[in-house]
Amino acid sequence: MRHRHWMAGFLIGAALAAAPFSSALAGAFKSFGKWEVSCTNGRNCELRFYDTDNKAGASAFVMREIGPATPATLAIGLPGDVFGEAAKDLTIALSIDGRAEQGFGHDKLSYDANTSAWRLAGDIGTDGLVEALRKGKTIGITARAGGQTTKATIPLDGMAASLLFLDDTQNRVGHTDALVSRGDKPPSPLPPVTDIRKFTDVPAEIRTNFTNEDATCGGLDESMLAGLGGFTRRYSETEALYVIPCGAPGAYNVPFVAYYQLETMLEQVQFPVMAKDGPSVSTTGYNLDYDEKSDTMTSFFKGRGLGDCGSFYKWKISEGGAGRALVLLKETDKDDCDGKYGDGPESWPAAWPLGGTAGQKAKAKR
Repeated sequence: MRHRHWMAGFLIGAALAAAPFSSALAGAFKSFGKWEVSCTNGRNCELRFYDTDNKAGASAFVMREIGPATPATLAIGLPGDVFGEAAKDLTIALSIDGRAEQGFGHDKLSYDANTSAWRLAGDIGTDGLVEALRKGKTIGITARAGGQTTKATIPLDGMAASLLFLDDTQNRVGHTDALVSRGDKPPSPLPPVTDIRKFTDVPAEIRTNFTNEDATCGGLDESMLAGLGGFTRRYSETEALYVIPCGAPGAYNVPFVAYYQLETMLEQVQFPVMAKDGPSVSTTGYNLDYDEKSDTMTSFFKGRGLGDCGSFYKWKISEGGAGRALVLLKETDKDDCDGKYGDGPESWPAAWPLGGTAGQKAKAKR
């Protein structure tokens, strides 16, 4: 086995040897009308109806995990305590564009605490419901529990495009297990990226760094872990990269640390950044998104919640003589929180690659 080290000197040198960068922002999130699709780095996806004024009187979710022929489920959220988790006599009936209702008794419903919604039994991809949702204009909901009845109507504008985006993100377009873009190809195998959802997904050798309240990355409740974006990228049975949330998240920035494993070796990865005096490294990355096709990670550290200032980074996971390292492809910085976004953080003044006055004004990092 070749001896591999994660060394600051190598990372800085790798940063200076960076390849041309892509302008595409990694991550899977897109909105279509009042429907939003968000997918984890492991490509587990949720499609939800987003209604800021709550005129619909209900919420709706389509959830599908990555993997060959996994089911797609529909969940309905209803206002009022009588329709909450304790509702033992709840029934829900659905109708598309006023056509015949499809009913679900309590034995066909399960409560999803993450979305505060009731998940309906069955696979909408195989029971015909997804086709009705794709072609319909509205979905009518009638719920009964505790002697009360509530009715709601949710528009389906944007549903078809959302389902297609979900298919594309999960690499199902043209495959037999697609929802709306079905073809003759067999289902795709599981990708080499999996979400970190619980502490046991973290290697035992470093687990106490996260489970111990007083450790550097302690203080994170395990119930929050699945929703923060941690992931494992496996290159082989004996080689992997672990990107793990580090401690409790802030108001709009989630800190991460990364570890590289090769056979029995497990070492922490440094993130190349630009300091005011030149290339440097940081032990922490923020708000990380991973793109499997290019094997790159992006980070947008927000200076404030509006996202009109802060720093953007893009790193390539590159294999060299000393092992896999993060190569800094791009860094942009914007100090002025002035409400101006430009074309997004990738368009802000460049700290790397160097060039012009903007690149020479790279500021010191956290």
